[in-house]
Amino acid sequence: MVNYMLLNTCQAGLFSTALIGFNVVYYPTIQPSQQNQQCSETSSVLSSPPKTSDVAINLLWFTSLTLTLISASIGILVKQWIDEYKSIAWGGPRHRLRVRQYRREGFEQWRVSTIMHWQSPLLQLGLLLFVVGLLIFLWKLSHVVAILPTIFFILWWSFWFTSMLLPSAFSNC
Repeated sequence: MVNYMLLNTCQAGLFSTALIGFNVVYYPTIQPSQQNQQCSETSSVLSSPPKTSDVAINLLWFTSLTLTLISASIGILVKQWIDEYKSIAWGGPRHRLRVRQYRREGFEQWRVSTIMHWQSPLLQLGLLLFVVGLLIFLWKLSHVVAILPTIFFILWWSFWFTSMLLPSAFSNC
């Protein structure tokens, strides 16, 4: 379980790094341009508001970045808790057993396993939001370019939703 969690943390970190590249390049689309600001100062012409699609793309990508950073943070936090849990307490066997039991009860009381299980859904939700933003961006850019990624996205998420629903219908799945 710890290796899986560490893998998710690394994936969240890499995904966040890729997202930052998109966000940095695209966020200026929701800011008024310098040319429009200069015109409005001299001739009282108001700059036009950002396009709805630009706002949507930025909203999706920044939310995606936030979710993946939260996912990475959860992984780091839980890894620290597990390292502390696994650290060897000093003293005799009876004392070490008491410390281990105390830490185990703390894990259960603070629901560390529940917190651990939030990492993957947050990362997947972040990925979903990023891809939706990417598709909006591609459709805005070129319908020809957007067709194939949209088809692959639909196929992937159909498989994903099916694989999530099958275990509830079939016990051997």
